[in-house]
Amino acid sequence: MNILIIMADQHNARYLGCADHPVIRTPNLDRLAAAGARFPAAYCSSPLCGPSRMSFLSGLYPCHSGVYANGQPLPSDIPTYAHALGAAGYATALAGRMHIVGDDQRHGFEEKIGPDVTASTLGGGMMPLLEGLHAGSGPAGLTLSGPGDSSYQHYDDDVVAQSCAWLRRRDAARPFCLTVGLALPHNPFVCAPDDYAMYAGRISLREDPENLHPAWHPAIDAFKRAGVTREDQLRALAAYAGSVTATDRRVGRLLDTLDQLDLAGDTLVVYTSDHGETAGAHGLWYKCSAYEGSAAVPLILRLPGRIPPGRLQPECVNLVDLTATVLDLAGAPALPDSDGRSFRGLWADPSAPWDNTTFCEYGTRWGRSLLLRMVRHDAMKYVYYHGQPDELFDLAADPEERANRAEHPDYQTTRQELRQLVMRGWNPEQVNAWLDLWGRRESILYQWYASRPRNDPELYQPPPGCNRLDLAPGFKPKPTIIRGSY
Repeated sequence: MNILIIMADQHNARYLGCADHPVIRTPNLDRLAAAGARFPAAYCSSPLCGPSRMSFLSGLYPCHSGVYANGQPLPSDIPTYAHALGAAGYATALAGRMHIVGDDQRHGFEEKIGPDVTASTLGGGMMPLLEGLHAGSGPAGLTLSGPGDSSYQHYDDDVVAQSCAWLRRRDAARPFCLTVGLALPHNPFVCAPDDYAMYAGRISLREDPENLHPAWHPAIDAFKRAGVTREDQLRALAAYAGSVTATDRRVGRLLDTLDQLDLAGDTLVVYTSDHGETAGAHGLWYKCSAYEGSAAVPLILRLPGRIPPGRLQPECVNLVDLTATVLDLAGAPALPDSDGRSFRGLWADPSAPWDNTTFCEYGTRWGRSLLLRMVRHDAMKYVYYHGQPDELFDLAADPEERANRAEHPDYQTTRQELRQLVMRGWNPEQVNAWLDLWGRRESILYQWYASRPRNDPELYQPPPGCNRLDLAPGFKPKPTIIRGSY
């Protein structure tokens, strides 16, 4: 059995044709799902790029890997799925994005193909994007959005081309695991004009910031101060949708290459994302929350003859469970102390027991102090905010998470049970102490790296002039708040 893992960045799990989105076109992901299994209740371990990816590599939640921030490295003595597969005889390669920080840029992969879109060190520089944008986040990412060209589009095209070339030149005598990391549909919200035209005026914006949790008021206030309009958000939404369709086309190229090389019949194909994109729901954008748009991820697996086609798996699973499942299917050693559980048995015996519980956590000191942990158990979802009110949603009755049931008298038993689950093996005071310590370490490390300017070989260099917006003549984005806003 061979393995092809495709991990997008910031793909909202509902933005799929096979998830019954009324507008989004994803024909290649749809055909992948039709030939395999899709998990509509899959979650990341952390709604932030670096921590989520390091959890996926290691099979550990952030509280066990120690990685809560994008600048934190995964310790090299923690084995990853690449180590385990290599031990089982697999040729392992990483093509493109994985957000690895530090001198160990492989973490068990035999080959690392191409650079990343983020630097390998805290002071390693920044890949060029639209002028004035820092990864297109905050209010600027909404006002500077629409049809055009961006570094990320070129990056993903290069990564897919290099991945297809690797598949053609691989050592055919060994089974392989190729992990392909894509940058899109991550913001900035810029897509090719043809893709933008496909969705302009067709995507609706769900605006419901009423009764929003206090933790997210600063984000809403930042958008208001910057004068972000409904038109800005609709333009960003259409560009995001266009990037999803562009990502689908790139997935199609990889699937076509497997077909051309007669590999599809014996290759486990996995498509997922490191986290989602809130896409205007609750009045919010980007990630870092436990709301469905941010914490849920698309998850599709295809393996002819072993995974029944057209399966819709309702079980609550996590990216750490995906790690355990890939190793189980490959017959590779399980990772020690892994937080993940293999769901391979769900296909062998649909009645097999499954603990329908999973977690997601986020902690930050970037601009503010925030710590949260989510647990989903069956249809109930509880979010603990340290030092702030909690949230409880009944996703069966309220899939849009509009009604917080934390104070509702009918839900108090459930609230207490889920709070106990959140706290089992997790201590918010210890996590906060670790975040404070890391903040002090990060300050010194950043100063050390920044004092030694160097060319970061791990940072992608896009073609000159590619970052632009193709908007109507005379369009002038409003001044935006770039730093300290969100």
